[in-house]
Amino acid sequence: MTKRRITAVSLTALIILSTFACLGSSAAVSAESREADPKTNKNENPFLKFLKDIDYSSRLKFEYDTNIFLTEDGEDFDWKEIFTQTLFYQLIKGDHYFQWGYSGNYAYYDKEAKGVLGHTANVLYSYRPFEKLSFGFRDDYNWLQDSKMAAVIGDRVLALGYTQNVPSFQLKYEIDPKATFTLDVFHEFLDVRNGDNDDFIDHYVNYVSNKIDYNLTPENNLVGFFGNTYRNIQFDQIDQKSSTSNRAFVGLTEKFPNLFHWTQEVGFENIYFDNSQNNNDDNIDFKTYIETVFSLYTKLRLSFSCHAKNPSYRAEYTQYASNVASLNLSHVINPKTTLFFDYSFEYQKFDDNDALIGQPTINKRNHIHNLRLMLSRSINSWLVLDFRYDYSKRDSDFAEEGYTDNKISTAITAKY
Repeated sequence: MTKRRITAVSLTALIILSTFACLGSSAAVSAESREADPKTNKNENPFLKFLKDIDYSSRLKFEYDTNIFLTEDGEDFDWKEIFTQTLFYQLIKGDHYFQWGYSGNYAYYDKEAKGVLGHTANVLYSYRPFEKLSFGFRDDYNWLQDSKMAAVIGDRVLALGYTQNVPSFQLKYEIDPKATFTLDVFHEFLDVRNGDNDDFIDHYVNYVSNKIDYNLTPENNLVGFFGNTYRNIQFDQIDQKSSTSNRAFVGLTEKFPNLFHWTQEVGFENIYFDNSQNNNDDNIDFKTYIETVFSLYTKLRLSFSCHAKNPSYRAEYTQYASNVASLNLSHVINPKTTLFFDYSFEYQKFDDNDALIGQPTINKRNHIHNLRLMLSRSINSWLVLDFRYDYSKRDSDFAEEGYTDNKISTAITAKY
């Protein structure tokens, strides 16, 4: 009975994707016909034109996952069929720019006979009223259905559904040819549906950052910057975890022509907790990254951040220190084939000074490895085939939180 159900699900998914692929081919032909006959566009219905201007894509992914619950024993493997439908629209009118996007994702677990639905959406508007000034508004929305499938959120590994909304605003002003001012503001709201943990995760954040970039040389190959960020995070159910921080930062970007760009930044942060029984903190962090520009076909990015302080979603701690090293590589093998390789290592440090009142004052650590290897092949202008391997490993001092997970998948995407 299980095999029949798995086969039925896979066959249904293939039929759906084939239908969208056929529609994609028809849409491509239709677009060519419109371009060939200008009279077709002259009296076109505005609503029909709007629908035709939306970019649609459908993606079907088959994945084998060795550890769907991310447990230490790693005995729960499963096959998944993941169907994703994406819509994207953009409109440019003079100095105005508008876009919106939506992605719906449905993952079906064969052994568990369980489906999990997720939605993401965003809307963006920007305007450049005159040459030196531009500003924009953006809103991002994410929703994940409740399930027992594990996911990583912040410093936790949990099975949960959640709702997240992040409206934001950015303003840029060119003070003079050498100096640019940037202001970023956003508000984040996160609500998880997990009765045992939502008190320690549900929160909202208010964030304001301002920065000035200044060209130090006539060739514009040496750019200095400085600024300040303000962050207020509130956990409504646990006031001990609420805090306000101010971080001043200064940095330098050096551009080596036709080779790479190298950025370094140091930050000085003061963290104040709302509950007077918690220890306030002064922190110094460092960031650096290198991005290559020597080739249009090969892109490499190396980054490292040291001792950044992040709010903890645990019941035991207010915050933790994070050190992250990462490598991102993409290489165009030929016009239709691209290789991607990503690796990151994170060291999370939980200090006894950051323990919540009434919790054991113990130092704990997490070591987290993530790797992705993907080969993407364009079959034609509207059909893409991907082969991918993911590896993740977590060594943890927290009970039953260590795991190893391997994922092997193939996906086909139709654009129309």
